[in-house]
Amino acid sequence: MDKVLVPAYISRTFSLEAGHILSILGPNGIGKTTLLKCMIGLLSWSSGHSLLNGQYIQQLKAKEIWNTISYIPQTHGFSFSYTGLEMVMMGRSSHLSLFEQPGTKEIEMAEAMMERLESRILPRRIVTA
Repeated sequence: MDKVLVPAYISRTFSLEAGHILSILGPNGIGKTTLLKCMIGLLSWSSGHSLLNGQYIQQLKAKEIWNTISYIPQTHGFSFSYTGLEMVMMGRSSHLSLFEQPGTKEIEMAEAMMERLESRILPRRIVTA
């Protein structure tokens, strides 16, 4: 796993309460994506660590992480087009078995989350590569 040098001004301790949403804002090239990737364990910190529910994120199994965190990379190479609703439902995939299809429960949860985030126009909008 790559090591990332994170500027000292990012070295902060904070926590995110259940049900809250984190936004990372800043100009292009400042390291927002790198910070996020370090926070969720896709990259390693050069010093320090990330905890998820009080446990070191590097010591957790992938299913434990992805049952709690949803992440959609900035760049993606989708072979197919998806609607906004389908993209949100992908966040539930770690709760399904290998070949299980999302059902009514997943659709209702995704719609409720999109409503909560006031993204009413996105459920049917097509997301492409």
